[in-house]
Amino acid sequence: MDDRRRGIGLIVLGALIISPTGALVAGMGHVSTPEFVILRCAGIAAFFALAVAVTSGLGGIARFRQSGVPGLVASVSLGTIMVLSIYAFQNAPVARVLLLFSTAPLQAALIARLVLGERLAKATVLALCLSLAGIILIVMGGLSSESTDDFSLSGDLAAVLSSTLYAVFSVALRAGREVDMRVSMLMVGLIGMILALVLFLSAGERVNATTLEAAAIFGIGFFLTGGAFFLFTIGSKWVSSAEFSMVSLSEIFFGSLWAWLFLSQGISLITGLGGVLFFLAILVDARFATKPLET
Repeated sequence: MDDRRRGIGLIVLGALIISPTGALVAGMGHVSTPEFVILRCAGIAAFFALAVAVTSGLGGIARFRQSGVPGLVASVSLGTIMVLSIYAFQNAPVARVLLLFSTAPLQAALIARLVLGERLAKATVLALCLSLAGIILIVMGGLSSESTDDFSLSGDLAAVLSSTLYAVFSVALRAGREVDMRVSMLMVGLIGMILALVLFLSAGERVNATTLEAAAIFGIGFFLTGGAFFLFTIGSKWVSSAEFSMVSLSEIFFGSLWAWLFLSQGISLITGLGGVLFFLAILVDARFATKPLET
């Protein structure tokens, strides 16, 4: 197996690991957005602090300087997404948020072309188009359960900004492929915690999560999100920015499967067809695309 296919496989595995998050927190609607983000980001920070300490000792934290601008950009963009994405899902229809978020691969392709001079193979361009069509079908399959009256401009703006920041994060990972980005992922957790804590205090929120729920959310951040991000940082070294963004969005379809299996929410024929089309895009890219080139 060549490095590109290994990278794609690791990213798909990461998307699978993180995908149960929505189903697991579905019954915690009373937990506020800032509270959820604080606990989840604490888990992320703990995962990467442990990972760095085990392999490099406490002095490994100093490697954040070595990651330079890519590490800083990755940390700030993904740390901000931690807050914005949860806000978007709570203030706009899920289907619309997912549709807006699905534009991230196309944005990543444009940003990477401008910033890194990254050129995509024709097969990757075809795969991007197929994946976008697949996500549109997945989203359409879930529209029947959404309220057509549910509208929030702030929720939509949060979704758009999240998709752009995810594209920026994808490019930053690619730009930092020669350095250890694990400390940057640790900073993601810390930045997300700080932003969420500011929101929590400014809104005068009170703690709603039980001790068991707090432990569960922390575990989601540590095991699911932390594990997924660890695989993402490795896999992103061998694929283009647009490919990383595209393949990691397989989380959307995996999330639908978890909801079908454990929440009895059902999965429509359209959603299933969209999933087939999406993974066909990944197979086309893995089989026919070439290593990303830079000018």
